[in-house]
Parts: sequence; structure tokens; C-alpha cells
Amino acid sequence: SEDIQESIKAQIPLGSLGSPEDVAGAAAYLASEESGYMTGQILHVNGGMYMGN
Repeated sequence: SEDIQESIKAQIPLGSLGSPEDVAGAAAYLASEESGYMTGQILHVNGGMYMGN
């Protein structure tokens, strides 16, 4: 429902729900040569929402 979505958005510092394009952008970066020196990282694509980890 809209109330639940607004409640979730209120917990996200960027103030919006993520989209498939947000995840696709991160995946495209990881698949690119620009990420070639990146190792052993956890990439959170969550708008800054704290997940308790």
C-alpha cells in the first residue's frame, strides 16, 4: 500500500525506493574495466538505508 511505501521511504536517507536501473548501474560498473582493481567488497545499493549489518 502507499502507506507502507511511505513508511519505508522515511527510513531511507535518499528518500526514495530503488529502481532496477539503480541496481543495473552498479552491476554495469562491476562488470566494467573501471572496477578491475576492486576486490572483496560489499556494494550496498540501498539509498543509504541501514540494514543492521
